[in-house]
Amino acid sequence: MKLEGLNLNAPGAAVFPVVETAEPTESKNPLEEATERVKAKMQSQSFADTMASVNAEIAVKTAKALASDERRGTPEERAAVLDAAENVAATIHKRDVAEAVPEALTPQMIAYTNSTVKAAISEVLANFLPMLEKLKQPSPKEQRELDEFDKLQERFKREKQQGFEQDAQNRINLELQQKNCSHMDQNNRSALSLTHNYPDRLPRGICVHCRVMIEPAHYILAVPGLDTEAKTNFYLGELAKQGITGWKPFYNPKTGRCTHFLIPEHPLYGRVREQEAKSGQ
Repeated sequence: MKLEGLNLNAPGAAVFPVVETAEPTESKNPLEEATERVKAKMQSQSFADTMASVNAEIAVKTAKALASDERRGTPEERAAVLDAAENVAATIHKRDVAEAVPEALTPQMIAYTNSTVKAAISEVLANFLPMLEKLKQPSPKEQRELDEFDKLQERFKREKQQGFEQDAQNRINLELQQKNCSHMDQNNRSALSLTHNYPDRLPRGICVHCRVMIEPAHYILAVPGLDTEAKTNFYLGELAKQGITGWKPFYNPKTGRCTHFLIPEHPLYGRVREQEAKSGQ
């Protein structure tokens, strides 16, 4: 097509708009575009309105996802949820939702929403609980440490039991030694050492060979808990099993509680008296 001789400045000549060709621009990163949109939105409205809008969009997407699940509810119920979601999408604040879509807040819709949310949470937990069970299982290093701790506990228990048995055997050996000891030294002299540091000032004799204490008749306080005569008799019975006999209990006449015992003198206390008399003290 030839344009020679065409005067564009002549009267009545058609005026064609000048179209500027835009230079090609580089495509932006989707993350940058989203950031710019959020900044522009925050500049156009307050931060509270922005957060309300974001929450509303999240709620609408969640409602659409639940309503699109064919396994939940009837087609009519799913359609009602979709319609409600579309209406909610046009509003931001909660009060606007209540005014625009009152049927979305009916007991039936609330119950349906709660049931779908519970079912979704149950599915998530059903997939997550096996992972938790795996996390509960100790690592190989932790298992070795647990095994070592169990072995250490068994060792402590075994050594404790051996200690009890050793103490019991030592008591038996000491009793046999004291029973068979003559309390005399190799020169046939008394091996009893006299002591007077007791409140009653009566002498006691201690054998330097078997460590037996030869005491006179004396009183000792009763152990706590002997509130009745039956409990006291039970306590005396336990002492008798250990070969300790002859204790005489005394009771409080008002309360009936055992307060103290009278312990008879040692069968060999006569030797302590003789040694005390010879020493002139």
